[in-house]
Amino acid sequence: MTQNQLKELPSVSEVLLESDQYKSHNNKYITYIIKSELDRFRRSAKKGSLKLKRAQITQNILSKIERLMAPNMQSVINGTGIVLHTGLGRAPMKDSIAKQVARRISGYTNLEFDLPTGTRGQRQDHVNGLLSALTGAQSAMAVNNNAAAVLLALNELGEGKEVIVSRGQQVEIGGSFRIPDVIKKSGCILKEVGSTNRTHLKDYEKAITKNTGMILWVHTSNYVVRGFTKVVTISELVELGKKKRIPVVADLGCGALVDLSYKGVPRDMLVQDVVKSGAGLVTFSGDKLFMTASRKSLTKRGEIILSHLAKKTVDTLGISLVESDVEAGSGSLPEEKLESMAFQFKPKGMRASKLAALFRNGEHPVVGYIHGNTFYIDLKAVIPGQEKDLAGAISAI
Repeated sequence: MTQNQLKELPSVSEVLLESDQYKSHNNKYITYIIKSELDRFRRSAKKGSLKLKRAQITQNILSKIERLMAPNMQSVINGTGIVLHTGLGRAPMKDSIAKQVARRISGYTNLEFDLPTGTRGQRQDHVNGLLSALTGAQSAMAVNNNAAAVLLALNELGEGKEVIVSRGQQVEIGGSFRIPDVIKKSGCILKEVGSTNRTHLKDYEKAITKNTGMILWVHTSNYVVRGFTKVVTISELVELGKKKRIPVVADLGCGALVDLSYKGVPRDMLVQDVVKSGAGLVTFSGDKLFMTASRKSLTKRGEIILSHLAKKTVDTLGISLVESDVEAGSGSLPEEKLESMAFQFKPKGMRASKLAALFRNGEHPVVGYIHGNTFYIDLKAVIPGQEKDLAGAISAI
């Protein structure tokens, strides 16, 4: 039985001949895919569980090649309601801005060249003035992300020395980055003070030694501790730092640059306020900008999308427009909810998980969420201009 199944396996060269349409691609990569797939089928054949015939196996491998050769990154419609969705790229870039950027960087650029003087320049010169003006800082620079900024700051100012951090601020952010781990990686020594829920100024004072490199204040932006609590303000730490001649670094995490409370977005700590507090160095993310659509405007957009759907589609999928409350996401405003509107789906004879998979794998991928065995597509993070694609995606189901 096993030998008969092994005979059904095509050779690598056979499959290569059938994959002629991909000859312009890297032949070594295609061969690697074929060998990997044949190894998988061979293991099944040795177990006596291979049920496919030779032609089916070949076609299966060709389909795998086609999937892997296609661009992996795709534009998706964010129907999760989470505006700053880390898995979906956080804050989206406006289409017109993206096109301007593409025009400016498609080719050689003056990345590190000063055009007025014709001499070597610095890449940070392009952002220093802009960021300084925006935040009120004396000087500014951009790196890969906030975790990288914290790592660089620790390494530069405190390598080999102790870094004082409250036990209540040893946060973990997305991607499993933990403050104690970042401190260790930077070559610094973690000096914990206080307790999980209460840390006093005297705790910091007692922890200072000749080997203290810095005091690190961390914004607990992705969780809240309530009840019997006590935290030391940045201003208090700055005064202590001046007194002891120790730099104070503030890891702001999210990095809100604009107060959008007048738009209904809960107010978070602003970068400018932290800079004014006198912290020697402030780090924050630069992609945590909210969209601000109101529930009223989202209702109108939802009704427009529904008007483009056939009545049969609406009835079969059991679509209704309902009120919802969503999260900001990416560690921002952990206890706050944003008012929104969502499409609720209650299809006849189809599980919510099956419907979710169909939307994710459509021509225009849509990522929604399931709650209480019901599938939803929230409109809060659906970018204006995507309404037609969303209507098309729903109709295609």
